[in-house]
Formats: sequence, C-alpha cells, structure tokens
Amino acid sequence: MIVKVQGGGGGTYANTGTSEGVINYLQHEDFKRMQEGRKIEHFFSHAEDRVNPQEAISRIDTNRKGLKAKEAKFYVITVAPSAKELARMGATKQEQAEAMKNYIRREVMPRYAEGFKKDIKADDLVYFAKIHFERDERDGEDLHAHIIVSHKTKNNGKAISPNTNHTGKKNTGVVKGGFDRKDWFKGCEQGFDKMFSYNREMKDTFIYRNTIKHGSPQEIREAVKQLVKKEMEQGREQKMQPVMTAKLNDSIEKAVLKETTSGTHLLIRYKDNTGETHRLTEKEVEDIRTGRYPMEAIANKIADNHREKEEERKQEKTNKGGLSR
Repeated sequence: MIVKVQGGGGGTYANTGTSEGVINYLQHEDFKRMQEGRKIEHFFSHAEDRVNPQEAISRIDTNRKGLKAKEAKFYVITVAPSAKELARMGATKQEQAEAMKNYIRREVMPRYAEGFKKDIKADDLVYFAKIHFERDERDGEDLHAHIIVSHKTKNNGKAISPNTNHTGKKNTGVVKGGFDRKDWFKGCEQGFDKMFSYNREMKDTFIYRNTIKHGSPQEIREAVKQLVKKEMEQGREQKMQPVMTAKLNDSIEKAVLKETTSGTHLLIRYKDNTGETHRLTEKEVEDIRTGRYPMEAIANKIADNHREKEEERKQEKTNKGGLSR
C-alpha cells in the first residue's frame, strides 16, 4: 500500500494557485472511458457520491482565506494498493472501486484529520477524490485514487498542512498543531488490514520498508533479524498446521468476499443465475485469512445446503401435485 502526499512546484500538482489544473488533469481517464462506452467514476467527497468538477474547483478555490500568495492552497494524496491488496478488496474493478471509496472515507481521511491533533474530524475537511482504473505512474497496481484536500478546514477554518515539521513528539516549545506522516501511513495500513481482514507479511509493512530505506545500520540489522525470526516462526506454524485447499464445485459460477459496514460477506452466484449472500462469522473470516479453511470450502458448503433446499422444495411441490390429483 502506498499512501503519499503530493503538491508543490510548477508541475502537475502545482498547488499555490487555483485547483483547476489538478481537477482537469484528474479527469484525463474519463474521456477515454466515455469514448469506449465504459462507466466513469465521478469525483466524490466525504458525504457525496457524485460531485461536479466545477463544483469541486469552486469549493477548493474559495476556501483559502488568510493564506499567503505563495502558500499551498491544497494538497493531493495518492492511495495506491498493491496487486495482492486489490485482490482482497474485490474480484472486479467495480467492486474494488467501491471498496476504495469506503476505505478513503472510513480510514484514510478520518486518520488524516485526527493526525493534526486539533480536534478535527473528517467531516471538517474539504476534499474530493477520484478513482483511476489504469496505472498512470509507477506507484500502485492499476486501480488507485487521488484526493485533493484543501489547506483549510470547512468555511475557511483552521489551516492544516501534512507537510508541517512539528510532530508533537519533540520538545519544540508551544506546538499549535502537528502532523506525523509516518504515524498516518502506518495507521492507514493497519486500518486497511483490519477493514479487509488482510494478513500482511512483515516485509510488506510500512515500518519494515521505511526502516530498510531510512534506518541506521543498527536499525536495519535489527529489522532484518526480526523478519527472519518471524518467517521462521511462520514456517514452523505452517508445518504444524496443514493448510486446506479447495476449488469451487460445479454449481457455482463465482464466489467473492465483500466488506460492508455490517461485516464480511460471501457473495455466491450459481450457474442457474440464482445467488445468495452469506455473512461470515469472525471464526470463518479468521480461517480464511490464515488459510485453515479457504473461502471456496465455505462456498461449497453453502452451495450444498442450497442444493438440498432446492431438492426439498421440488419434492414438496411434487408431493402437492400428487395430492391434487
């Protein structure tokens, strides 16, 4: 998972003037999709699923009172999941897009707001997000999102910058507000793992990758040591715990996991064009996550019950038909 803040200079994300250039740039994929007759993803905010681009420009550009000419008026946040993370978010691009919206609204932006330690909530932010289906940069794997967020909270409120040097963790005197980007990145990652029941390997965590890239020689040695220890422990557990494998039975067309506000659900579509939704228990979610009991095995069990009920209904209908004669 890559979550990063962009903005500044005179390039694509120049942010000391109007937001029009960035908003227009973020629509570059729309024109191609419309020409191909495919659905486009509209800008969305914390509470709105569809925001007109001109409305987004207006609300960003009028929320800048008190900012100096050379100060940033907004920032751009990029959220780019890995291929493995996208697979966990959904089986189709549309499912992944819906999951991305929920993730931004429930994890990324609430953690962003709270990170300033100014009693700010996600509802106080002025932000608009856009999902792209194709890779237009090196980061991420295909589907990703860009979020343009105002330097100030709603109604020209508090000025908040994710590029502030204060983190509140050092004795720097009176700190009016700070933002620890490392804590935010780590929190977004942990929020993703919890939201999608994602079992992240240690080598893929922000803490490990950041230590390897920026840590001291001693910190790097310790991180590698911990990684080796963790992998050895996991290897022993795998030898002790046989992993069950399974494939979908012939009656199932497709089975996918879907995360909603009410829990994790298994959506099953049968080859006879019927379907059903099964809410997974905490144990089932954990079994799937660890590999002890794969999703396919649970789907097959549900399908068997579905088939038995169908047979019972057919038998009951037959019996009633016989009685009527």
